[in-house]
Amino acid sequence: MNLESIKDFIKHNAGAILTVVSCAGVVGTAVCAAHDAVKARDVMLEIEMEHDDMPKSEVVRHVVPCYISTVLMAGATIACVIGHHQISAGKIAAYASAYTMATKAASEYRTKIVEELGKEKAQEIDDEISKEHICKNPPSDQDLIPGIGDVLCYDQLMDRYFHSDPESIRKAVNDLNYELINGPGLWVSLNEFYDKLGLDPAPIGEELGWTIDDRLNVSFSSMLSNNNIPCLVMRFSTSPVADTTRRY
Repeated sequence: MNLESIKDFIKHNAGAILTVVSCAGVVGTAVCAAHDAVKARDVMLEIEMEHDDMPKSEVVRHVVPCYISTVLMAGATIACVIGHHQISAGKIAAYASAYTMATKAASEYRTKIVEELGKEKAQEIDDEISKEHICKNPPSDQDLIPGIGDVLCYDQLMDRYFHSDPESIRKAVNDLNYELINGPGLWVSLNEFYDKLGLDPAPIGEELGWTIDDRLNVSFSSMLSNNNIPCLVMRFSTSPVADTTRRY
């Protein structure tokens, strides 16, 4: 394996390497602390036997060097943890930016479809896409997420089913948009919306959301699954985007 191969391996596996090193560092710090504590105890006993009246400042000066290896090991471990966080944060930011660009392209494409074919035809296309999603992933008791309401709903963005109703969903939309307009922040996350519906957070739900300029909006359509279960499809008319002002 040449030097370039080693560099590529480290570059593409830096996160995993830092995770392993961090775990080893935690164990190493504990071992060093136990070992250094024995050395410090021996120094303290020697001081008590030979210098019973030694000032505390001098005692500290003799004991502190015993813990140098523990401090170094802990510092190295902390540096690995911070490095791993920075790498992970950079990846999240990159994924969020890529999602935003894809969302923008899809929005422009949909706008063009509406201009060329009209709203009714565009709605028909949306319904066909939703129908395909539901046919590929029909509702089942195992996949159903409890929520607020009695109507079976399908979240097309996260490809999951839950119980709610149009009134509860509209109320969640209105509440969050009210917070955007009147609250101190200029951003609400996707997970805040899901929380209002009593749903579990999405893995990337903290990185995506809506701004005061592009507020949250949803649309509905009714579908039958391939096992003839009626379902209310929920789509985000305004797609959530990455928070470009967020510091990861």
